[in-house]
Amino acid sequence: MMEKLIHAFYPLTLALFAVGVTGAFAAPRVEQNLDFDWRFIQQDVAGAEQPDFADAQWRLLDVPHDWSIEGTYSTNHPGTDALVSYLPTGIGWYRKVIDAPADWAGRRVEIQFDGVFRNCTVWLNGQKVGGDLYGCRS
Repeated sequence: MMEKLIHAFYPLTLALFAVGVTGAFAAPRVEQNLDFDWRFIQQDVAGAEQPDFADAQWRLLDVPHDWSIEGTYSTNHPGTDALVSYLPTGIGWYRKVIDAPADWAGRRVEIQFDGVFRNCTVWLNGQKVGGDLYGCRS
């Protein structure tokens, strides 16, 4: 069995997460819910995008998760405005190991984040594969 490691860097909110796998000839779509058993730390950590990074001491949680609402409200927080509602801002890392079965080879695999808020970067096996600067699209 091949392993894929998902590393995600999110400042505020990560919501639902799913992987879709489809084949080249209209094979049925397969969805896997990956909301459970993420590792999290509320700080910037050098090297956390690497597959062999040691995150065992990080908090274990399920998503959706919003670390900002665990903080205290204050008008003194950096970036305080209507968008963050006087909650703390900063950097948080979410990491998850995903077992990729052999039958995924040669198939299209999509990773869908249904709710990530502001300035996220997504890493897969140490390679940057995507990201977004905004939490809402019009």
